Amino acid sequence: MTSFINQNYIITMKSLLKSMIFVCGLALFAACGSATKSENTDSGTTDTASTTATTADSGTENKNSTTEDNTSSSSTAPKDLLVAQKWVYDVEAVMKANFSEEQLSKLGEEAVKNMKASGGRMFMHFKADGTYTAVDNAGKDIKGTWTLSEDNKSIITKEEGDDKEGAVTIKELSAEKLIISRKDGEKEMTMIMVPEGSTPTKKESTPEKSNETGEK
Repeated sequence: MTSFINQNYIITMKSLLKSMIFVCGLALFAACGSATKSENTDSGTTDTASTTATTADSGTENKNSTTEDNTSSSSTAPKDLLVAQKWVYDVEAVMKANFSEEQLSKLGEEAVKNMKASGGRMFMHFKADGTYTAVDNAGKDIKGTWTLSEDNKSIITKEEGDDKEGAVTIKELSAEKLIISRKDGEKEMTMIMVPEGSTPTKKESTPEKSNETGEK
């Protein structure tokens, strides 16, 4: 799994997008080997920076914002929000969050269409008993266990049959949306999920990936 993730950053853009649908989704939650454990060693600064960088939709920076501000729009506990519904992937929002418009345009409409269809089959279902079920882009069923970190900033999982844990940072959690991310070296992948049956994230509220020159 670790080598598969690392290879994503040196292959062609089309192959990268195909892999991203899988890696950004289930691989964010699956056990990611020593790379994940190494990352967790210094996750204190990484997770804090990631959480602080998430601001309100109004665009106004709030330096005193906490994870709890972005974790819920009400007093509902984070765990209750996670288990209240089945989370499906907003594939279009995920692509916009991880790739610039220029990168997506180079892929071609057919490739993007196929990625949306493939990613649209995926979901995560967190259960109150500490287990989860999921389906990957190939329709494969995946099971495992999950828990929240003590500060509610991360979701920690262990896939069934694997003794290694994986972790992702919670950037936003409400009854309407779950945004998580994982850094692998200098690369950060963002996953955007919505409740099953809900309307996908609107374009204007989707975090977009900027290119090297700052253009979107």
